[in-house]
Parts: sequence; C-alpha cells; structure tokens
Amino acid sequence: MASRKVKKTGSKPKKLPPFPALHLVTAQWALCFACLYAAVAFRAINHPCDTASPSWWTSTYQPAPTEAAEATALLRAQLWYCSAPQAAAAALALLLPAGRRRRALALAALAAAAVNHGVLARLLGLLRAAAPPGDVLLLRVAALVTCAALVTDLLGFLAILVGGQED
Repeated sequence: MASRKVKKTGSKPKKLPPFPALHLVTAQWALCFACLYAAVAFRAINHPCDTASPSWWTSTYQPAPTEAAEATALLRAQLWYCSAPQAAAAALALLLPAGRRRRALALAALAAAAVNHGVLARLLGLLRAAAPPGDVLLLRVAALVTCAALVTDLLGFLAILVGGQED
C-alpha cells in the first residue's frame, strides 16, 4: 500500500489533504453554473418566450397571472441574489492563493449554488403547474438535472469539509 506524500514545514511533517485541488474544482463548478443561470435568467426576463406557440421540444404553457408574476420575481432573484454572489465568491476563490479564505469562498459559492438550484426547482414547480397534462418529458429531464445538481452540491460540501485544509 502506497503511503501518502508528506510535506515538510519546519520541524514537523505535515500530511497533504486527500483532495488538494478540490476547492478549485468546486469553485469552477459554481462559477460555470452561476454564469449559466445568470444568462438564462437574463434572457427570460428581457426576452420572454411566446407561450402561445409550441416549439419542437415542448407544447404550450399557459401560466396563471399570479404564477407568471412569481416566476418573473424568482428569475430576477435568481439573477441578482443567487447568481451574482455565487459568481463573485467562485471567482474570488479561484483567484486567491490556497488557504482558509479560498476554502471559505468555495463553501460560500457552493451554498449560493444550492440556493440557486432550489430557486430553479421552484421555477420547475411553477412550470409543471402550467403544463398540459400529457407534457412531462421536458419537466422530468429538467427535474432530473436539478436533482443531480443538488446532489453534486451536497457531495461538494462533504468533500470540502472532509478534505481538510490546503496550504
């Protein structure tokens, strides 16, 4: 069995963390999703799609006025209160040298990503309420992707917390 490499600092040898680049990977994950969700929210707010005409991948959606207003408010919140702080924390985590600040910012970026995925799940709930009874493919795929993203966020939290400090 191969032993782990030991880094010498002063007189006491120090073990390397099990996942040395994990903070960078989680920060990159959070930055990519922040940019993606910001672009989607910006597009949906400024150029709403025509819900009266179906496209090749979905049928028509007719949300109630209260659901449409809630969806617009959620999209604005996703853009300004979720994606912007998530991108800022992730970018700073990528720019800072290794240490406690990078770890804290990577955790903050992951927390914002989890909130962002929760907002997306609520938006999918609103979309499901407006969907016709037979149209489930798009919603199932989107729900599966959202659940996978939430699980990945949870695994990122656990890996950073168990992974130890970078130096």
